[in-house]
Amino acid sequence: MGGESPPSMAVPTHIPAARPGHVPSVDVALGPWTEPARPSFARVLWQVLRTPGNLWRSRDLVGTCLGRDLSGRFRGTMLGWLWPLVQPGLLLVVYGFVFAELLGVRMPGAAAQLQASYGLYLFSGALVWSAFAESLTRATTSLVDGRHLIGKLTFPAEVLPLTPVLGGMVTLAFGATVTLAVTAATGLHPLPGAELAWVPVLFALGGLFTYGLALLCAAAHIHLRDTREVMACLLTVLMFATPIFWVPSAEVMPSIGPWLDWIQASPLYLWITGWRGVLMGGQPTEALGMGVAECCARLAPWSVASAFLGRAVFAALQRGFADEV
Repeated sequence: MGGESPPSMAVPTHIPAARPGHVPSVDVALGPWTEPARPSFARVLWQVLRTPGNLWRSRDLVGTCLGRDLSGRFRGTMLGWLWPLVQPGLLLVVYGFVFAELLGVRMPGAAAQLQASYGLYLFSGALVWSAFAESLTRATTSLVDGRHLIGKLTFPAEVLPLTPVLGGMVTLAFGATVTLAVTAATGLHPLPGAELAWVPVLFALGGLFTYGLALLCAAAHIHLRDTREVMACLLTVLMFATPIFWVPSAEVMPSIGPWLDWIQASPLYLWITGWRGVLMGGQPTEALGMGVAECCARLAPWSVASAFLGRAVFAALQRGFADEV
């Protein structure tokens, strides 16, 4: 009646034992790592846009990974930090002999007193190419090599491909510094002047372009383990298709005329030519084809597009990384 309290519901104090072989069903809410890997366009776009902020917040982690990467590469070696100069130097000797001595290739527009122009042209191109190729090769396998970190929810996987790219930029900076020091000590070629102001821009644009490709290749290698071999073949083709050891000039190679516009539109050509413009002081202009400012302006859209596409593919495939590695 009015004074009676409502009957209380009985609450079980124990869970009855399940029958042998029977597994009771449990409703579990799907979390961000267990829901089906069907990322929406909005989610991928959001992850792409927040990448700079995430990397900035993880800068201490990036610095630690980079330090370990650099110290591990040269620890216990006899030459140490001189190793980044060995491969470009070897390429300079081999291809310089083939192209300059056997084929008689000369730098168009080079003054008679600048006998070192072609050697510096070859070495600067090989220096930048070595940094690019090594960064991309090592970044392709970075996720598989760091498989023990992929499963950790708090670890940003995009740091793994970034580490070898930053390592390549550091070795490029070291090689460029040594090149300028040797040029100043020998006096064989004029030192750069105002062109040095474009060095940070070249690092930023080249690093951004390489990082986009690194994210793309690293994500592809998780699902297709042939990516490393495919990249090795493509890099070999690109090395000869890019003006590293030859001069893209109709004066030197008359048959190159129909292909010259395609070659000068290549992002690798723009990056390498920009660095040549810096290290060679903008001389000779006939061989470089365009100035450093123009190279940077034409390289910028390539860099932004590469970074956006690479990060988008990386974000779209990221949910399956832990299962595939």
